[in-house]
Amino acid sequence: MTRATVVRFPKGVKRVAILADEGIITVHRARSRRRRKKGRRELRPLSKLMRTLTRAQYVGAKDLFDRFQRDDRRRRDGGLKRWAKNSARATRKAAKIVRNKYF
Repeated sequence: MTRATVVRFPKGVKRVAILADEGIITVHRARSRRRRKKGRRELRPLSKLMRTLTRAQYVGAKDLFDRFQRDDRRRRDGGLKRWAKNSARATRKAAKIVRNKYF
């Protein structure tokens, strides 16, 4: 009885065929095709800017909402009383995201 040997192939190997009579091993490698990026090359910087601005806007709005709720829990009408200060802080936090990305 013959002993089985473990053979490891790289990831690019798609199919292995072993012919029992001659003991020949054939390996079929899958060709990796490079995928084309979607979107035009000229518009990529603009797209990146829009993603960054949208992310900053989301973070700022979420921060303002969280601060509003926290201050409302702490004191009566606390969210409304501290709205200006919380709004300034949330705006600073959003601006920081854009500044760190581009400046």
